[in-house]
Amino acid sequence: MKKIAITLARKAIKYNNIFTNGIHQNIYTLQKLLTKTGMYDVHLVYDYTVHSEPFEDGTFVYRYNSKEQLEDIALLEREKHALYELYPHINVDNIHHRTTTTREEHNVLQDFDLLIEAGCAYDSTNLEIIKKICPKIKVALLTYGNMYFGALEKLIFPSRGPTIPYCYGRDAVWLSPHFEEWMEWHKTLLQTPIASIAPYIWSPEFFEKKLNLASMSKETFLVTDKKNVAVVEPNLGFVKTCLTPIATLENLYNKNPDAFEDAYIFNADHFLKSDAAKSMFTKINIVKNGKISFEPRRGLEEIFTKYGGILLSHQHCCALNYVFLEALYLNIPLVHNSPFFKEAGYYYEGFDVNASSLQLEKALEEKGTPDPNGDRAEEYIWQYSPENPNNINGYIKLIEEVLTN
Repeated sequence: MKKIAITLARKAIKYNNIFTNGIHQNIYTLQKLLTKTGMYDVHLVYDYTVHSEPFEDGTFVYRYNSKEQLEDIALLEREKHALYELYPHINVDNIHHRTTTTREEHNVLQDFDLLIEAGCAYDSTNLEIIKKICPKIKVALLTYGNMYFGALEKLIFPSRGPTIPYCYGRDAVWLSPHFEEWMEWHKTLLQTPIASIAPYIWSPEFFEKKLNLASMSKETFLVTDKKNVAVVEPNLGFVKTCLTPIATLENLYNKNPDAFEDAYIFNADHFLKSDAAKSMFTKINIVKNGKISFEPRRGLEEIFTKYGGILLSHQHCCALNYVFLEALYLNIPLVHNSPFFKEAGYYYEGFDVNASSLQLEKALEEKGTPDPNGDRAEEYIWQYSPENPNNINGYIKLIEEVLTN
């Protein structure tokens, strides 16, 4: 049986909850998919070489038995305990530290066949160390996020920290389907012999746990009957922001002031502190007339039972993300511009604010219908399920191609 390691990211641990981060939910779902094939022994590797801030000595070099290492190992052990309490079926013994040091006997990757960089990626120095310790190991970078825009933002705004290391040493790069147009760009800058599309997968498992913790289930979850609109874009980068949804709301309000009651822009409570936001938003009618509020981050299970009855979304070159599948799963009316879900919910194209306001108006008029997102919703959920044989076979094909190349 081949041994596979998948990297977790440092960020989620820093925020003290390993699986609140969407990337980690995807990684665990992938681990579960690969394990069920019976072909692979799959482990998760939490790595400390990828730091966003330098250590006390001013470097990013992670040293064996250093203060940082001991603190991080203790934190990960606490995280693993908390994880087991919530999800006892997860094998926490398969979550490891991968400590890169000059003392090579401490590197946990020494007997692995494949390293999948999903949560974090290594620079050329660390890739050389890994391949020196284990000459047979193959390395594949799996990109669940939009690396192009991530690199662009950090190129223009260097203060946002390090980006993915564009260096030699990898055997493949795998992209989500919605990033296919950047495949040759990735292959060229990452200098990999293989560039392929990886299946996108989503499981409701973690979201169901959140519902259970809130004393809910899929069956008991009820979207509020209020004609309120919620926008939940994270506002952390170019690809998912509230700019187009706010323009959509303003467009609809100017044409039909009674179309919706209130609108809530989540993950945006800090917005009006900036001069740019003040210049853009304070003069528009929905702000002047108190129809919109900028709110802190909240979970979907709270937002759509207490605040919003319609989910208004916008993405730019990030057309597959969990919020669409969560909305379809919970029957939340979805106004969106993702061509991957074109036949579900209320679809509009690109940045067409006239079209999005018309679709939002239609969703509000049809509020309360039994299947607001149409009869294709379940098909889309199955299309991206880790139980779908197409997705299972897709990952087997990717892995075997790299291992035999």
